[in-house]
Amino acid sequence: YVAAVGTKVKLDVEIIKTNYSQQWNTWYATAITADNHAVFFAYRQQLVTGVHHTIQGTVKAHRDGTTQLNRVSIIGA
Repeated sequence: YVAAVGTKVKLDVEIIKTNYSQQWNTWYATAITADNHAVFFAYRQQLVTGVHHTIQGTVKAHRDGTTQLNRVSIIGA
């Protein structure tokens, strides 16, 4: 896992997959960090797969070997 629940993190990630949720009207992105950790988070706009971003967010939970992030913002591409 990336960090403990409730911790604010800044990560360099590569987007692996995105899915759109009609129910929540948002995109869910799965990404890999530079340290090879899996993270996923919701984002209002579609993110292009294969692109590297620097993101900032709060660790919400750990599920199935991945870290779920909350309140994610992209601070660099």
